[in-house]
Amino acid sequence: MTAGTGVAHSETNDDQEPLRFIQMWLLPTSNGLKPNYGSMCGDNLDLTNKFAHLVSSVESSRDTPVKINCDANIQVAEISKGIDV
Repeated sequence: MTAGTGVAHSETNDDQEPLRFIQMWLLPTSNGLKPNYGSMCGDNLDLTNKFAHLVSSVESSRDTPVKINCDANIQVAEISKGIDV
């Protein structure tokens, strides 16, 4: 999400199933950007003992599901005990 000049924000789970997510707030590359929102569902990702590159900068040539207005890369993994990656 790029809030632009401001945002009203809340979180809800409208489902009966528990919801698991991580929320991070990063500083944008510049001020006054047009408001923007992006998300993805990770249910079908194979994260076992390997990293998945999920987020990159809008200026990056990397092919990621989510692009942000920040010089950042976010990767996730589910590492089993005793495994090095």
